[in-house]
Amino acid sequence: MEMKLKLGTLLDFLRENKLLTQPAKGEINKDLVITGFSSIYDSKANTLSRMEAQTFEWSTIKSAAVICSVKAVVPEHAGIVFIPVENPRDAFAVVVNEFFPKPTLTGISDTAVISQNNVQIGRNVYIGHGVIIGDNVCIDEGTRIFHNVVIGNNVSIGSNCIIHSGAVIGADGFGYQKNLQGEYVKFPHLGGVKLGDYVEVGSNTVIARGKLSDTVIKKNVKIGNLNHISHDVVINEHGMITHQTHLGGNTTIMQNSWIAPGVILKQGITIGEGSLAGMGSVVIRDVNAFDTVAGIPAKPINKKGSK
Repeated sequence: MEMKLKLGTLLDFLRENKLLTQPAKGEINKDLVITGFSSIYDSKANTLSRMEAQTFEWSTIKSAAVICSVKAVVPEHAGIVFIPVENPRDAFAVVVNEFFPKPTLTGISDTAVISQNNVQIGRNVYIGHGVIIGDNVCIDEGTRIFHNVVIGNNVSIGSNCIIHSGAVIGADGFGYQKNLQGEYVKFPHLGGVKLGDYVEVGSNTVIARGKLSDTVIKKNVKIGNLNHISHDVVINEHGMITHQTHLGGNTTIMQNSWIAPGVILKQGITIGEGSLAGMGSVVIRDVNAFDTVAGIPAKPINKKGSK
């Protein structure tokens, strides 16, 4: 999609949001038009890039402007506008989200299969091809559900969520008990799934419904691809679940925690606020708030203690 962002508009936006507190460097032409974004390693003319390292051959940079660190040492006559900020990665992300043209997706595909039993769909919802929606489902406004998603019974999805292709929300978890004959039989899963506003669920991720209570994913939680979220899990606000993780049943993850790729969490444990489980960890005990754990079994590697 076409983009036309004047340099002056960009600089004003950064100043107004207190991201730019120092003067930009270079020949400042406020009417300079930025037409897109590009990587500093594969920069394109008339675009905005982000720079964090100093190891560049400056002559290879074709970008019109570069967001860089306030500590960066930049050439004076490179024909590039350098925009110094405290955190280039975050500032660049804010700019992309603000100015990159976003496609408008609304409407329900003709190939979607939607139950007629108590399904409520809000305004401006997008439902893609091959989506299946069960009974007693509520989808709030602005949510986007991409192709071949399966949403089971008793699922509530908040506003402005994104559910990527192949996700399954509200399936039975792995719950079996022995009957009178000593045979394993499925324990009925009677709960549902509740997703708060601004939740994102990655492709081919499974979120199981609860056994007796709901599986709950709270506001602004981000879940990557190929994850398994077991029954009765609670993930609190701003939790980050990256890729290929397994969260055992009845696990609670407190707000602002980060679960790295390949992590396994034992059932019934609590991951404290602001904590981090490192890549490939097997976590079998509670994690204190603000601690980082890693290893098999996971152990604290920099205790910060509860705050």
